[in-house]
Amino acid sequence: MTESKSLIDDCLKLPPNEPKLITRIYNNLLSLSSPPARTHRCKWEKEFGKLITDYQWDRALENISTCSHSARHCLIQFKIIHMLHFSKEKLHNIYPEISSMCDKCKTSVATHLHSYALCPKIYSFWADIFNIMSEVMGIVIKPDPLLIILGVSETFKTLSKAQQCFISYGLIIAKKQILTLWKSTYVPTSKMWSEGITDTLHLERIRYILRGRLQHFNKTWQPLMLYLANMPPRVHSIVFGLLAGLHNPTEAA
Repeated sequence: MTESKSLIDDCLKLPPNEPKLITRIYNNLLSLSSPPARTHRCKWEKEFGKLITDYQWDRALENISTCSHSARHCLIQFKIIHMLHFSKEKLHNIYPEISSMCDKCKTSVATHLHSYALCPKIYSFWADIFNIMSEVMGIVIKPDPLLIILGVSETFKTLSKAQQCFISYGLIIAKKQILTLWKSTYVPTSKMWSEGITDTLHLERIRYILRGRLQHFNKTWQPLMLYLANMPPRVHSIVFGLLAGLHNPTEAA
């Protein structure tokens, strides 16, 4: 209670013309939720079977708001970090009559980590996605569960901002599709992922245009669009529309 009062007092003492005032107040209020965040960090450490460093966890929390410009995508990542989706193991703990086994592979207990990344069928999907991203960027990126779940990887330190943005967005689209089939025995496919990317890229482009950052969009997404241009007709037509916009930015604006 004392900590809460102190933070509120700090907020009230901030001058009205303080730079980034709303951000300062938001960050102060967000810090009040740190104990639950530490709880989830411990739960993830238990599932990963190893410690998560302060740096990794801070980056994971930051990734919630930076993985995409879409609020819906950020909400997905928030729910994943805070384990708000009901895994079969979690359901079994509440309702013992429900099996804790994975509906997809039917061989392992469906923990959160298993359901998002380690299930053999899901991992095969991730392998396809990472192969595509590796081919697009011209470097090898392996499907690391820590990167898949938390959006954190040592590999990121060697990548450009555009490449990091591409990977983060690609991961959140893939996780959205996994959650769409969360209760199903089916798994997403790389084709579904490609279509999911192209279905939302035009919105990303509009957001970049409104921010006056079209060049950043081109730098981030042109390699992928050139790769997807050889995909099936539905994806092909969307991609070529976007590619046309890259060469005629004023027309789309």
